[in-house]
Amino acid sequence: GVFDWSPLDAKLDNAHRKNMEIVGLVIGTPQWAGSTAGLEHRMLPNKAYENDYREFLRKLVARYPYITKYEFWNEQNGCGSSDISQSCGFSDASVEEYAYWLNVTYSTLKSVNPSLLISVGGLDGADVNFVNALHTKNGGRSYDVVSVHPYNWTGKADLEGVARVKNASFAQEIWLTEFGWDLTRITEDQQAEYLRETYKDLTSGSYNYITVALLLSIVDYAEKLGIMNTNVDGTFTPRPAYEVFTTFQQNCTIGDDGITGLPPIIEGWLHPGIDIEPNAQNAQSGNVYSTHAGFVTYAGPAPPTVAEKGWMVQIESDVDRDNVPDYITRYTHLLSGSTILINDVHY
Repeated sequence: GVFDWSPLDAKLDNAHRKNMEIVGLVIGTPQWAGSTAGLEHRMLPNKAYENDYREFLRKLVARYPYITKYEFWNEQNGCGSSDISQSCGFSDASVEEYAYWLNVTYSTLKSVNPSLLISVGGLDGADVNFVNALHTKNGGRSYDVVSVHPYNWTGKADLEGVARVKNASFAQEIWLTEFGWDLTRITEDQQAEYLRETYKDLTSGSYNYITVALLLSIVDYAEKLGIMNTNVDGTFTPRPAYEVFTTFQQNCTIGDDGITGLPPIIEGWLHPGIDIEPNAQNAQSGNVYSTHAGFVTYAGPAPPTVAEKGWMVQIESDVDRDNVPDYITRYTHLLSGSTILINDVHY
């Protein structure tokens, strides 16, 4: 067949021209590849069409090179589960099937561009049980990021639950690819207050591993979730939450660890228990800092011109998921006179 990209081209290119960062959501199985009408968002492909799916992914990355973040599927632990015998919810078989296609997606996208970030599909709530089940399946650890939908209809977003997911996962980062409030359940003023409280938490320094936070939504979609009211004439009127949103947007520091000087240098994966050996080579004592996002980066108040020396840092990590440790060695700039701090262990 022939790929028809026209529905996406104009929208994505327009967003890119406006410097909007795009998170690509890969979801939906055409009926010819094994789904049933109305269940395209739940049924994963028949394995006979795996090569067709891989070809689609390769062409996707080539066509939109400015997209560097991808999420595979949506709420596969809930109403996006391939277990269609129940209205919502996962089973052992559905987790196994999801893990298989997650690995296919991960390996194919990384083969085209290893620097892409690939996320587990947005979890319906802070579902640690699903994350744990996923890790028991072949391919279930094929991800860089876990996305969560921390809805809480009667208060601020459930970031404490998100923290539990982070601790249960191997993720470098956590993305909030949906959160918001249904105005059929609360007032517009409550929506604004819950959003304000959520943004306050996100910028508190306690959740710096959350690097993407996507509010659902600007205007109403399905449920009454918008921060703008849609008028009968097609125009929009801001709700109180709109001012909260725009104020935060102008001052957004999501994913910023407050590190000055050199930008973060991605050195490799930092999972609990991974051994990291800092080896001095023509360097003074300095500081290597492990951020909440799992990066090794320069830390300290000194400007780049002051950080003239460097450590040679060797990082052990199973980057290609073959159960054999890989070693990445890179220079990172340091601040003289401080200590080395990696995963809360001083060297």
